[in-house]
Order: sequence, then C-alpha cells, then structure tokens
Amino acid sequence: MPHPFVVGSRYRNRIGAYEVLQISGREMLIRYAATGQAVRTTVDIQARIWENMKSEENPCPPSAREGARIVTLRNLQLGIRAWLDGTDWDRDFHNAFYSELRQLKEAGGLSWDYIVQALSSWGALRPCSEYEILERGNPLVPELVEQWKAVLGAHDGCEPDLVVAQQPKLICLFDVAKRIKGVDSPVFASKLCHFLLPDAYPVIDNAQVGFEDDDYWTYWWRCAYGWQHCPDRDGMVAELRKAIGVEPVTQFPWSSKISELCHIGARHRPV
Repeated sequence: MPHPFVVGSRYRNRIGAYEVLQISGREMLIRYAATGQAVRTTVDIQARIWENMKSEENPCPPSAREGARIVTLRNLQLGIRAWLDGTDWDRDFHNAFYSELRQLKEAGGLSWDYIVQALSSWGALRPCSEYEILERGNPLVPELVEQWKAVLGAHDGCEPDLVVAQQPKLICLFDVAKRIKGVDSPVFASKLCHFLLPDAYPVIDNAQVGFEDDDYWTYWWRCAYGWQHCPDRDGMVAELRKAIGVEPVTQFPWSSKISELCHIGARHRPV
C-alpha cells in the first residue's frame, strides 16, 4: 500500500507536527517538533491519521481523483521528452534557478525587482511590460509578503510540498498574486507563487500543460491528489533526477515539478 511519507519531511497528527526520521517496512521513527521527542510508530496508523486530518482541512473535490491517472511514470517520461524537445525552457528543469532562489531567500535578498525579471523570462507578463508589473505590484508587496509568511507559519516555518500543503492557506497568497496583473488567467499567479513556494504551487501554462478554464485549483487538486496517491514517488524522483543531469538543489520541488511534467506528458501522449 502506498503511503504519503518521505524521510526528512514534516507531517502532523493529533499531537502535533513531527519529522519523519526513518521508515523501515511498515515501521517508522518520528520526532515531534515541539518537544524533540522521538517515537516509534507504524506507517499505517500515521497514514490513517494524516489522511483523516487532510480530509477535515482540505475537502477533496471528486475531480481531483483524475490526478491518479495523470501522475504516472509513463506520463512523466513523456513530459520530460516534450519539455526537452518541444520547448526552449531550461534543460536542467530550472534546477539552477531554484538554487539561486534558495540562496536569495536564505540571504534575505529576494526582491520584487528580481521576481519581476524572472517572471518576464518565464513569459508570464505578456502583454504587460516589466515596468507595468513593477508599478502594479509595489503597493501589494507588503500584503504578498504577509500571506507568504502566513503560509510558512501554517506549516511550522517550512515550505510545504503537495503532500503537506493546506490548500485553504494557499488561496490567499494566490489571490494577492492574481490581483497584481489583474487578469482571469491563472498563469501569472501560479508562476509568482511558485517562485515564493516552489513545491506548493505547480506551474500552469496554456501552451504545454493546458487548462480548460481559469480555475487554477482544479489543476492544483489533480496535482496534489495524483502525487499523494502515486505508488512509486521514489522511482519518479529518480527518473527526473536522471533527466536533470546534475545534482539537484537540496530543496528541489519534486512534487510540483513532477506533477506539472505529468500533465504535460498526458497532453502530449500519443493517441
């Protein structure tokens, strides 16, 4: 039976937040964040508690279950091929960019000017100019930072991935990002939020991923559900790691990048 846990990641149960230290078969060792106490437990018990808490906090829409059909190794392989053969995007799947982002965040140097330039290079500004987005965003930057910190605070100060992310906490940040450009399309907001929290917001675009309407959250739920219920996450990480070609940055956004690539692969899948 697949389970949601990854060694080194954080989760919660009815007692509080904990880090997974070790998984051996169906046994696991966890350490509670508040007390530092290490406890041996079972994967089955903690997975059941985790799923119940996620259901209480994030009521999963029925359409999300489509993600289990999309987030597969075959679609990942097709998505990698489509990325490399059909786009001029970074050959390392933005690994160097994520490394730079991480360094800027840790040094406190992630500026609005830098973000706008990066959004421009990712094709997210059209038809606006960098100057227009800078000017529209300047009054909203304090609110953007406030909501960014609120998401981090809701996840014990850590950047969440698609397993632990509490979707209601993500909505407010996304809505602020969307107001900056002031359009219905979710592309700009998804890329901006992805820069701030790369593993919590999968990127969406019309050319490769495609979307049927302007509702980002339908896509987000498919990504989250598909990743959470994927039976071979380690195998998919290994597949993308091989394609990156260099050692990935420590906090590479595996869940969001793989689910994005799987959607690309599903769209380009031979009939």
